[in-house]
Amino acid sequence: MKKLTTGLLIAFAALVLLSVTAFAAPVNKPAAGPFEGTFTGAVKGDLGSQTTLTLDLTDRANIVLGEATLGTGLKVNAGQVCGTAVIPAGVIWAEGEKSPRRPRELSAESTLELTGMEVTIEVEGELSADGKTLDVTAKIDTPWICGRDPVITGTLTRIQ
Repeated sequence: MKKLTTGLLIAFAALVLLSVTAFAAPVNKPAAGPFEGTFTGAVKGDLGSQTTLTLDLTDRANIVLGEATLGTGLKVNAGQVCGTAVIPAGVIWAEGEKSPRRPRELSAESTLELTGMEVTIEVEGELSADGKTLDVTAKIDTPWICGRDPVITGTLTRIQ
């Protein structure tokens, strides 16, 4: 009888623990912001070059994380000293933030190796009022001796 009572108590305790766990309040995860999703389109560089760009963005609170997949053939001209370079195709990671006062504007930063030197890319994005398009401007911060900081521009469309 003692074994039966002990077994019933253990079973009851397990049932209570499972019930409490099942009905516990979920962890509050910040809601997805307006930049959350995937955007794709063409971006333009220098010398008439352009390529595809796809952005996969995660937007939580004021922080936006992104993966940018860049196609081939995009060229930038950094001036007479540094010349023209082809930006390598591939994936670039970036982290940025939104201004609480301007939730449809994004500022992000990343780095990229370009012709043997690491450069900073400063990205600005503005989401349309309907959230379907994203205007993107990326300035490549080259060393001052190059003479100019190339700019890449484009308008991307939300695909999810």
